[in-house]
Amino acid sequence: MDWLAEGLVSGAVYALVALGLSLLLGIMKVVNLAHGSFYALGAFLAYTLNARWGINPPAALPVAMGAAFLLGAGTELIAIRPVRLHPTTVAVVTLTFGILMEQVMLLVWGPFYLSIPTFLPTLSLGGSWWNLHQLTAAGLAVAIIAVIFLFLRTMAGLAVRLVAEDEEQATLVGIDVDKVQTVVFGLSCALAAAGGALTAPLRAIYPTMGRVPMIVSLAIVILGGLGNIEGSLYAGAIFGLASYLIGLYLGAQWSYIGALALIIVSLVVRPAGLLGRAVLRD
Repeated sequence: MDWLAEGLVSGAVYALVALGLSLLLGIMKVVNLAHGSFYALGAFLAYTLNARWGINPPAALPVAMGAAFLLGAGTELIAIRPVRLHPTTVAVVTLTFGILMEQVMLLVWGPFYLSIPTFLPTLSLGGSWWNLHQLTAAGLAVAIIAVIFLFLRTMAGLAVRLVAEDEEQATLVGIDVDKVQTVVFGLSCALAAAGGALTAPLRAIYPTMGRVPMIVSLAIVILGGLGNIEGSLYAGAIFGLASYLIGLYLGAQWSYIGALALIIVSLVVRPAGLLGRAVLRD
């Protein structure tokens, strides 16, 4: 696998998954530690649709995202809303739910490493070998990100941004804050599932496969600036480029380690992240 293609896919998909976390932090001020489990759920749903009905993973995106949205919205209604004002409790609840999801996936699909057969050809483009699955995954990830940005500039998106800025003001102008937060939580989970479905043909599929993407995506969100959506996209692109260059010059085994080390160094130099603003404490 060419490392330029791998870096492109990693950057685009991690930016997509990180976008979901960034939306939650920016609008609800909470972290969903079950985010990686929704990533795995998207991959498993793509696998099942392909294995049983021959549906290609890109075509399985609506099903994976829809199922994750409904499950995420239901989780917010039942488990998150009652404790939303207590961030530590939210973290514990979502972590527990993520582990529960992993156990359910283990029961349903088993402890095996599953895979989706590669049926798209490999092309030589610009001196690099590109698997069309990689190009499709990167292209669709970018397209979904663009749709989210367009949505945030609509009237409905304006309501979401107003809730992020001031919940009390949003309530005064007639916005149903609870409904907006439920939709945002479901959308965040759907973005994680989209990342899993897009990379399903390129990765081994197993119940705990979402843990590394969740950790990397959280690091990307912090690097971009907590709750800063644009910052998360820039950080995702940096991570993809860094993993490509490190894999190219030091070897594949160092790509993720080196990229994460680079994020740590960047945060030491700039603790607020790329586009975050430092807060002075008395």
